[in-house]
Amino acid sequence: MRRLPGVILSLCVAVTFCIVAGIALFAEFERQADGWGHMQRGFHAGPVSKIAQPFRVPHDNLSRIDVWAYVDGGEAGAAGDVIARVIPHGADAPIRESRVRVTHPSKAGAPIKIRFSPISDSRGVLYVLELTTLSGPLPYLFLGITSSDMNPAGQVSINGDTSRAQFDLAMRPYWIGRGGRVLEHLVKSDPWRLFLVVDAALWGLLIVFGVVAAWGIHERGHWRSVIGYAAGWSALITLGLATCAIILLLILSADPRA
Repeated sequence: MRRLPGVILSLCVAVTFCIVAGIALFAEFERQADGWGHMQRGFHAGPVSKIAQPFRVPHDNLSRIDVWAYVDGGEAGAAGDVIARVIPHGADAPIRESRVRVTHPSKAGAPIKIRFSPISDSRGVLYVLELTTLSGPLPYLFLGITSSDMNPAGQVSINGDTSRAQFDLAMRPYWIGRGGRVLEHLVKSDPWRLFLVVDAALWGLLIVFGVVAAWGIHERGHWRSVIGYAAGWSALITLGLATCAIILLLILSADPRA
């Protein structure tokens, strides 16, 4: 009967960790598409009334595109409304459409987030991102352009004129997925991450076992009665630490959505 409270506590801790891990694995996360790096503008082009940029992403569930932009002219605090369309190459109608407002007045600009419902089969498909200003004539819209050819899918077209200098729109696509799928992608893209988690878990198990065993010997006075006690609690605590490490990896590598 004396061990019953400890067993109940162990079960409560284990159930809590399972619930937290389950929430993290089934929550939705947004992650930047591979191959795009930290793309930033080399300069801004404008005033822009319409701009088009072909692009591809190596992921399904394309859900967001960030674009560098700012507005200039007009009254203080003026904002520019932009309609963003994601159009399959060669199609007439967009597959996704979103309206965003640009309020950044500085010439340094800042990325605007174009969100839309995820495109489930977006992997490898050639799309065209089309941005059209809705407000006018003021404020003027300026969009970030890369200073080199960063996007192999094609050059940017500004106000109907295709760039001859292989310039691209400064953009960053994102895809969305459940925590388990994102974690699988992280491990496949860099298996070293899994090794680090396992290595940390093993070292954590040894350290926690030593601490719990030392404390148990101090309390009980005999090491033989402590081994099972220390092993159980060490495994439970290490499981919790490994779960926390995986959750932290998910949060640091992606933007939580739910």
